[in-house]
Amino acid sequence: MITHVDVAIIGGGVAGLYSAYMCSTVGLACHIFEALPYIGGQCIAFYPNKPIYGVPGLHKIPAGEFVKRLSEQCLTDNVVLHMNASVSITKSNGSFEIIASNNQKFDANYIIIASGIGVMKPSIPVSIKGVTELANNSDFVQCYCLNPELYAGQKVVVAGGGNSAIDHAICISKIAKSVTLLHKRDNFSCDKNKIDELNKINNGNIDFKMNHQILELQQGVIITDKEVINTDRIVFCYGLHVNSDNIQNTISFTVKMERNLIKVEQSSMKTSENACYAVGDVVSYPGKTRGILSCCYEAQTSVSAISKELSGGI
Repeated sequence: MITHVDVAIIGGGVAGLYSAYMCSTVGLACHIFEALPYIGGQCIAFYPNKPIYGVPGLHKIPAGEFVKRLSEQCLTDNVVLHMNASVSITKSNGSFEIIASNNQKFDANYIIIASGIGVMKPSIPVSIKGVTELANNSDFVQCYCLNPELYAGQKVVVAGGGNSAIDHAICISKIAKSVTLLHKRDNFSCDKNKIDELNKINNGNIDFKMNHQILELQQGVIITDKEVINTDRIVFCYGLHVNSDNIQNTISFTVKMERNLIKVEQSSMKTSENACYAVGDVVSYPGKTRGILSCCYEAQTSVSAISKELSGGI
């Protein structure tokens, strides 16, 4: 059995969710296909408890709470959500044929690709002796703060010097016995306002160890080039490794690419393939910026273009 949909949205992150909301406002039935077992993209995968900024009307909000509110707004009766649903897409006779990983089949008049920049995994420095074995076989090594309760009453080392490292140190310090920020350079690479926030709320249980190179990890022990640190857990905030091959593995037709991103017309978010649109971190156009507001702008732009085309350009 083949299910027909007006719009198929590939990806359930912020851009995909808001695209679904915009479809519902113009009466378009849509299905969201999310390859992961949860929606929310990076916000849920890597920092659900980290505060995010720049959302109109809110000074800051935890990423997980933002996704919860967004999904309540976006998942209306006109939206069907498929989780754990990797897809392959072909085009035939002007419509898109979609086969999900559970072998369900769909055809869609339009597709919106909102799959992000690729499959993201935390970067773990495998050159550190012992890190791979501990990461695979122990909860001593963590990547990003997915569950703050894990650190309650414990001594925690946060490794990194960027925005995420600072945010995670602040978040974990509220519940941990102590937090040590461990950085390989003399200065943090985060935004200045992060340092200001850290200094403002530091409750005395955040320590700093700068210019420390981690040489080896053992269970409960971090060996640097300067000292041995005993701790209950280490949280790496060393950025993300991205595999951008997911776009080519998803669609069988060709769209113009630019630096592994889909090239779109900014005025419509249309790709080089007719009836195929793309939004969010997966797209490239002059002046493109990344963020929640740009995701929402692009989602609105793409659905408006589809609606306009369906109404004969009115």
